[in-house]
Amino acid sequence: MPPFSFSRDLLNLLFVPLMIMTAFQVKKNWHSLWDNNLTTADRYLLLRSVIFLLMPVVVALHELGHALATWAFGGSISEFHFAFLWGYVVPKGQFSLEQIVLIFLAGNVMQFLVGLVALILAFIVVSPPMVALCVYLAVCAIGEAIVLYPLMSLTGFYGDWTQIYSYLFNPATASLVQMVLAVHIACILALIWGLYGTQPKIWYASKTRPGWLAEHELVARRVLSEPNAANWLNLASSYWRAGVWREVGKCIEKARLAEPDSQDVQFFAGWFAQQKGNLPKAINYYNQIIVRQNVQPSFQAKALMAKAACQEQMNDPNKALASYQQAAQLAPEIADPHFFSALLLKKLNREPEAQGELKVCSQLSWQDQRLYDFYLEEMEKTLRKPL
Repeated sequence: MPPFSFSRDLLNLLFVPLMIMTAFQVKKNWHSLWDNNLTTADRYLLLRSVIFLLMPVVVALHELGHALATWAFGGSISEFHFAFLWGYVVPKGQFSLEQIVLIFLAGNVMQFLVGLVALILAFIVVSPPMVALCVYLAVCAIGEAIVLYPLMSLTGFYGDWTQIYSYLFNPATASLVQMVLAVHIACILALIWGLYGTQPKIWYASKTRPGWLAEHELVARRVLSEPNAANWLNLASSYWRAGVWREVGKCIEKARLAEPDSQDVQFFAGWFAQQKGNLPKAINYYNQIIVRQNVQPSFQAKALMAKAACQEQMNDPNKALASYQQAAQLAPEIADPHFFSALLLKKLNREPEAQGELKVCSQLSWQDQRLYDFYLEEMEKTLRKPL
């Protein structure tokens, strides 16, 4: 029996509440989860379902793979252990060195095949949530088998890959293990391409976002016929929705080349840096807009509000408030900076000042009309909570 098995089983008991909670959430959101509108919340729940409900089944199949290989070579199983996240099989019999390597390998091959079947199903099914579920299962099953388990082997927590590669320099098994190593490396490279490559991400977006591909191809054709900054930015937005960040960056550069002085390109570049988490870089882009002489005050105010959002993310509320105030001074006709100031002041427990900013909003117009509904919600809260 592997060491620390009892401790690992106890650790697995912590997994049970997460499984129950996930199953409850799936049941509660069943109808919305399986419609064609695949929201961020749906994707998160599907991923949780894979990790907490399906991966234990995959782990069981992994151990079954070891058992099947043992039986195929004429051996028997003296012990079969499974506990949600881990397990082990103790073979019994007389095996050649090559057969021992294959028995250790069989569990990972079984798990890889489960992931491969899930990926094939993702190509066949048309339901967006089913595609997402199959892709998540494929990535988790394959990634665990060829990346996570080898890393765990280095710590001594998992033994298959340590045992397999311990036979690398044995004359009787060297050619077999070398072939395993070559295939292993190729599979890891394929997994990396599948996760980060442009074409896989476009395929995934086309399968999980109905109508996206047709719209994307239309935008791409517009760029070919009229490669101006606006069309390049539209294409960048389309790539963004697909999660192809590398292509977003390329489109921004193309837009910059098409119109070097475009304030829209400058703002989009700042927004892109902000979404990637590079807040200093984003602020630098916004500052370039703020100090320019030929920019409309309303657009400078927009850049200031975006800058303030970055400053909030950087836990600098005083600078953020100053930026919102500067935006309000530059564009006194719009309510947006006052509304954002009110939200920040509420976070800082400066309720009277926040209510004052909200009252100002009622007399102004909105640059972003989508904020109006949120403003109404905040006003209702204010009326229910007297000073």
